[in-house]
Amino acid sequence: MKRIKFYLIWSVFYLVIVILAIKYLPEIYKTIFLYVIIIFLAKDFFIDFILKKGVWPSWSEHMPFQVIVFFLWMSGYVSHLLGFLAFTDAVLDFWLDQKKLKN
Repeated sequence: MKRIKFYLIWSVFYLVIVILAIKYLPEIYKTIFLYVIIIFLAKDFFIDFILKKGVWPSWSEHMPFQVIVFFLWMSGYVSHLLGFLAFTDAVLDFWLDQKKLKN
């Protein structure tokens, strides 16, 4: 239940950021999103999954950003690569969050 609260709070934050980026940075928002997703994916895969180190604060959450970008891909606003990376990281992040809750 605690994670759902974090997901909701961060969803609002990321939704505002995404809307502002699309509105005020129309030429480069896709590139910015790609870099952010690659950073989050690398953090989830290499630090959380491979090294099993929890360096990210527990109150911080980035899965809502990945879900928003995935929905942007479904709507045709971003590329297939961006949609695929966002979906992959959302699944990996959700799986790691569930694994943390069990421990």
